[in-house]
Amino acid sequence: MTSYSEVTPAVGERHALALRDHLETQKSAMTDLLARLAEAESPTDAPVSHAAVRSILIDEWQRVGARARRWRGRGVGDGLLVCPSERRSGRPWQLLVGHFDTVWPLGTLQRMPVRLEHGRLHGPGVFDMKAGLVMMIHAVAALRELGLDLPADPV
Repeated sequence: MTSYSEVTPAVGERHALALRDHLETQKSAMTDLLARLAEAESPTDAPVSHAAVRSILIDEWQRVGARARRWRGRGVGDGLLVCPSERRSGRPWQLLVGHFDTVWPLGTLQRMPVRLEHGRLHGPGVFDMKAGLVMMIHAVAALRELGLDLPADPV
């Protein structure tokens, strides 16, 4: 078994600063994506509503060079499987896990619309995993755009 330290070399300060600077330029795109995800209501108890969020996520993952497709679920609804466009032989995979359903019932947007106020986005689902999904997409994109090779392929 490979240890964490063997597959995760320390990120140099230069790389960390480059990532920070790059992601700073992506704030508007990240906010826009998060707003679109929040406006696509996706309560846990209405799995049919998940299709809109899944579609947005598939498009975004494909935009950053990954393969993304619907993953048939059991029970509550279907998910999403995202893999690198090209599998590199012998490389380990790193599992990224999230969800796109929310606790907010359909119709919540009528009383709690998505809005940007004092530099903060408000709305159903923005604080929880939908923001995490936006960060995943943009982190993977930033690493690729800056040419920083990862020791494991994110899945």
